[in-house]
Amino acid sequence: MAVAAERAPTPLPAVPTGGREPSEAQASITPTRTATLFGGLERDVAEAIKRRDAAALDRLLLDDFDLLASSHPEEPVSREDWQDAVLAAPPKSFRISGVSVHMVGESAAAVSFLYEQQVKAPAPSGRFMFVDLWSRVQGRWRLQARFASPSGDAPVPGWVAQPVFEKR
Repeated sequence: MAVAAERAPTPLPAVPTGGREPSEAQASITPTRTATLFGGLERDVAEAIKRRDAAALDRLLLDDFDLLASSHPEEPVSREDWQDAVLAAPPKSFRISGVSVHMVGESAAAVSFLYEQQVKAPAPSGRFMFVDLWSRVQGRWRLQARFASPSGDAPVPGWVAQPVFEKR
């Protein structure tokens, strides 16, 4: 499995600030097993998109997966529309960092992370905050939903305008 954080921990100063010794928590940052596991799964999703590997995405996503973008929260994007959009414009490169996992019982996990990508235009390059909901189904973790927010001006990758139906 891939390590959850791409960046090496920031080295401690030679002389601790304030004249105090750094605590053990400050001295090293080691991802938890769950952060390492889910960081690897997030990397698997991103690699499948980069390779345009629909079969790999089929193994990682639930059928009812959807994307909710902070810019259009009332317009969820279906798995089919999201998958078509991200596979049509895969990233040239990406980086996942800051993986944080909150277990919800034994069969669900909320995973937040920073995602950075470089993509050929017209797809959005930039930084994004993702929160993914993973569910354990028949012993395998599968991605159920992605909540995404751009970190800056770039639109969320995979967000596709949805038809608007008039309410009666």
